[in-house]
Amino acid sequence: MKVYEIPISKQQLDSIPADARLFFIQLGHLANELSTLNRLLLFVSNTTGTTELERRARNSQALLLVRLCSGKLFEGWQMFQRDYFGSKLSKEYDRLLDESGKNSLTEIKQYFSKNNLIKDIRDNFAFHYSSDDLKIQLQHTKDTGTLYVYLGYAHGNSFYSFADVLVGSAMLSKVQGADPQQAMDALFADPIKAIKWFLDFIGSCMIILAEKYLGTTLDTLGTNTIEVPNTKKWEDVQVPFFLADEN
Repeated sequence: MKVYEIPISKQQLDSIPADARLFFIQLGHLANELSTLNRLLLFVSNTTGTTELERRARNSQALLLVRLCSGKLFEGWQMFQRDYFGSKLSKEYDRLLDESGKNSLTEIKQYFSKNNLIKDIRDNFAFHYSSDDLKIQLQHTKDTGTLYVYLGYAHGNSFYSFADVLVGSAMLSKVQGADPQQAMDALFADPIKAIKWFLDFIGSCMIILAEKYLGTTLDTLGTNTIEVPNTKKWEDVQVPFFLADEN
């Protein structure tokens, strides 16, 4: 697989106006985080197992990534409001965005302009441990099933399934008027589609910033080509919860 390496000197960064320079750095950082979380969510969805325990552990990992994605997306939107709209960069760059960037920015603005699931998950579960939601969930949990703890010799192979079942159920309750499967689908669908919007918008902004301040062709950018060996297809990567005990 080919990757193009573009060197950026401190002198080049310093030549970019302060507001645009900060936005440039913030965009790159957010894109890296969202791309990594998106890949991990895909890899976990690929993870298979032969036991109910493995399925429960996979679901726990997936819901953790949904929480982290929701948190990062909401904080990314806050950054856009401050560093893109608040700095007035939007007045210059909105008209320069390509079609994908414009459409994605419209979707982002429409989604976050109203009550939304990503904000609910961020506020109550992503970086916070809400006792109120858990108390409500405990009141509504029926005594018709069994919850489990799984203990391994290593801390990493211990899985407190009961806790994630209850917290996950509290998360599902944030999806109003949906049955459990519809709620689960929404928990995954909202962050996944929002990540695409964010990355499309960021990619469009990056092209504008690079062409405006760094160069307009691969030659003027001083590009080097790097061959990355032994790359895998995304569908071939899994993230198992349980690992072999060390001797």
